[in-house]
Amino acid sequence: MSTLAVFLALGGSAYAVSQINGKRLKNHSVAGTKLRDSTITGRQVRESTLGKVPRARHAGRAHTAIKALRATTANLAHSAGNAQVAATANNSLALGGLAPAAFERSTTVLYGSGRVDATNPQPLFSSSVGDFDLTTDGDGDKLTQLRIKNNGSSNLIGTVFTQSGPPTAFGIAGGETGHIGPATGSGVDYLDTLVTVGGNPKKSVWVHCLFNPSSGDLTAFCWGLQAGAP
Repeated sequence: MSTLAVFLALGGSAYAVSQINGKRLKNHSVAGTKLRDSTITGRQVRESTLGKVPRARHAGRAHTAIKALRATTANLAHSAGNAQVAATANNSLALGGLAPAAFERSTTVLYGSGRVDATNPQPLFSSSVGDFDLTTDGDGDKLTQLRIKNNGSSNLIGTVFTQSGPPTAFGIAGGETGHIGPATGSGVDYLDTLVTVGGNPKKSVWVHCLFNPSSGDLTAFCWGLQAGAP
């Protein structure tokens, strides 16, 4: 009888154990300490329910910070690149560090020279603003006098100043040729005048000439400064 009782007791326990499953367990009734170590695998864990461990959280923040830093650095590098390109472009407009406005156009300043005693008019320069040609007088003498050919239709007017004589006003009609200068000097002298087209200051040319002996020949060195582009 005692043996039978023991058998029944063991059999009943085995039956009870075999009947334990998830449906018979009450929720949250089994403590983690009742589980055997290293028996829970990733397959049984729902990852979406897991929060970040502290180190992972810090790592995520660090990763975000690094991405932001890289983006900022990239933007700064791009801006610096654009600034460098812009600086290079601006520098390409400069000559010797000076902007284009610091220079005169090549057509603004005029220059030429010729022998005063030549028997044919020697070209000195032509003005696109005043529309005239300036030459020596071409009469073979050594007097300080020049010749102007008016290529336009308006009158050229001005006043000549020289070392050898008083100021002398002149006027040359359109299509005509005239002489300027007192023609009283035969040595070192100068000639200054402002040639204006029809009295329009926007169409004027300042003329400065120096008459100077060179190897025994009297030479006229003349410069012209035009008021603007033609």
